[in-house]
Amino acid sequence: MLPKAIANARRASGLRAESYTDAVDIAISAMYTSIATYRVDASRTSVAAVLGLKALSIINGKTSSVDTTSGYEESELESMVNAATATTDDPHDDPSPFHSIVKVLSWALDSHTLTPDEVRILANYELGDKSERAELVEQLGTTREALRKRSLRLRKTLAIALATAGFEL
Repeated sequence: MLPKAIANARRASGLRAESYTDAVDIAISAMYTSIATYRVDASRTSVAAVLGLKALSIINGKTSSVDTTSGYEESELESMVNAATATTDDPHDDPSPFHSIVKVLSWALDSHTLTPDEVRILANYELGDKSERAELVEQLGTTREALRKRSLRLRKTLAIALATAGFEL
């Protein structure tokens, strides 16, 4: 699906204002969202085509990633959550991605790996949407490309520190 995501990055009208690197990042993220929210029990003849078109609609803003969280009905989701809760004895055994991110960023602050400003930049850039990134660019008085590179450097610094410290979730 990576070639399809890159093709979407080149051709999608919703990405024309973005740099090529940002466009590829957004296209890959949209493809991941499309794959993650695909209903396995749906009968489709061409799964790849459906995933590609769904990613393209996410990129062009015709479908928001919030609307595509699962494709399941609310009652189905509720029963799945209840079943998962019943089988899990300790909710801390399998933390959610959000809790894992919070734990990693808290560790980065406590260990003085990153400053509070660096954590704010990393969290807002990596977890924020396009408008939040634009707001961060404006606040910092920098360019989108400079912010992307700074976020990449902070992410690498954090990854090295986590590996060195033997950090585990």
